[in-house]
Amino acid sequence: MEIDKEKLQQVQLIIDNLANGINPINGTALNNIDVFNNVHIIRSFFYASQVLQGLIDGVITTPKKIPNAKKSTFHLNDNDILNFEFSKTPIPLSTMVEMMNRYVDEEQVKKLSFSKLAGWLIKIGILTIDEAAKKVPTEIGEKKGLTIENRVGSSGKPYSVVLYNESAQRFIIDNIEGLYDFLNVNS
Repeated sequence: MEIDKEKLQQVQLIIDNLANGINPINGTALNNIDVFNNVHIIRSFFYASQVLQGLIDGVITTPKKIPNAKKSTFHLNDNDILNFEFSKTPIPLSTMVEMMNRYVDEEQVKKLSFSKLAGWLIKIGILTIDEAAKKVPTEIGEKKGLTIENRVGSSGKPYSVVLYNESAQRFIIDNIEGLYDFLNVNS
């Protein structure tokens, strides 16, 4: 994020005025407004002004990334869960993972991997691994909306893919707390 020094100077002027008991809009004295007479508020304004001056002068810089900060385990906030956009057409699990990762702040939160989501779905009995070592839906998975579709790759070789309809996608999001528990144990 680029620092706009002009905006910082404007903000600093407003803070300085408030700290000195002056209305920043019209320059008049702030008469007996309790919040502006509170010593903690005034000290906070002076401190904020000093920090802004440091940013303006280049003495203080904003870090691009928090150094040595450990990313937290994958999670979605409640608002993201409420506003999650489901696909009306059935999608592969890899697409579901991409959709979920769109909500992640990559600097602070680990992205969800295909293998972790698949591992959780295997653990809760939605997927299983068949004799060919492929992930396939269980009977429970089929009831939740998983299907297998046969496709042909660009090389002409046939393959099958497990698809998750909207109901299956909703199941994953509705039960995301279980995924979090799985990730906390298996990360």
